[in-house]
Amino acid sequence: MSSTSVAHQQVAEKIAQAVGADESLYAILDAARHSDVPSLLKWANVEHECLYMGQSREKLWYVAPYLLKLETASDFLKLLLEQGWGKSWGIFLTSQSDLEQLHKHFRHFLLVKGEDDKDFYFRFYDPRVLRVYLPTCTAEEAKEFFGPIGSYLAEAEAPDTLLKFTAGERGASLQSILISSPDEQGAENSEPALQATNE
Repeated sequence: MSSTSVAHQQVAEKIAQAVGADESLYAILDAARHSDVPSLLKWANVEHECLYMGQSREKLWYVAPYLLKLETASDFLKLLLEQGWGKSWGIFLTSQSDLEQLHKHFRHFLLVKGEDDKDFYFRFYDPRVLRVYLPTCTAEEAKEFFGPIGSYLAEAEAPDTLLKFTAGERGASLQSILISSPDEQGAENSEPALQATNE
């Protein structure tokens, strides 16, 4: 199913339903996936912050990840879904923390060391990376990666499914929510996902 055939209003509703009573909705958008992300954020006048800082921000702002706060019923959320859903623009997340706290949390995960001890960027905000990475996490790794995050929300490989990850006792638990039909109530699998799949 193509992203154009998915009812984006249904996606917005499923995302809104995932936000807890005391939580706010956030997103991390990847300017490397679409060059208009920085200008869209300025145009929308939403609270946002680039995850890169210092020289990295100065030199790579146009391909950087951006953390932003969203309103579940906003036109901007609908616009993001209409333009970016199914195209790996980024991920959504829910949290009780504010944007500054989340910015500090996510900066811990931007750089990781490879086998040759060199730093490289960890693109966890790409849904294609997130949905492979989280199932491989141990309970301790999931606890650290989630931190103040209540849930991570991302498009599945098929855009008619929303993936919801939460921290479980044995690692990241996965719930798959079908969004292809207005009558669809969602299908879920609450068993911890402990093994990555090749996509």
